[in-house]
Amino acid sequence: RTVDLYKNNNINEIHIVTGYLNQHIEEEIGTLAIYSHNPMFDSAGILLSTWLLKEKIEGERFILSTGDYISDPEIFPNFLAKEGDVVVAVRKKLCKDNDIKVKVDKNKIIELDEDILIKDAIGEFAMMIKFNNNSSTRFFQIVKDFLTQQKTDARIVDILNTMIIEGYNVVPHFIESHQGIEINYFEDIEEAEKRVINYDNPII
Repeated sequence: RTVDLYKNNNINEIHIVTGYLNQHIEEEIGTLAIYSHNPMFDSAGILLSTWLLKEKIEGERFILSTGDYISDPEIFPNFLAKEGDVVVAVRKKLCKDNDIKVKVDKNKIIELDEDILIKDAIGEFAMMIKFNNNSSTRFFQIVKDFLTQQKTDARIVDILNTMIIEGYNVVPHFIESHQGIEINYFEDIEEAEKRVINYDNPII
């Protein structure tokens, strides 16, 4: 679904970093994407996976998204049009304790973390980020720094928080609660299947 979302919005260079069951993914997606494989997927976090793309996309505009998040295709054109050094999709909702919460001030993101108080959060990090040329270069520099320091368990939000501290313009693109879902548990799959029906058959 994510590949189709990008293709339908004229994004034709799609890189997929695989880990577990990588052959199945490549068989399913075929020639629609370019593949890199992280052989340490079960011991290293997402930073190593992103590092594998450095030579291919550093300094270029790119969108980073995870394979476990389903988004309503309706949100994508406005997300692409949103301007900022870094644009982060934020799902407006009343957050739970374990959500990666987003704190905003004057239409700029000032922090992303699970430890943000629920009352201070405007919503949940929706696992889709757009980088411009300048922030793309800095993103990979920070990834290198973290890996050099053996912070292999660092998260994408740790990179974003570093960029916020450094003064990059990190802005939210708000989506409604029903326009996305992260799949972590079996019940999330059931809910995602219901939402996908609505995404594919919107009420006009």
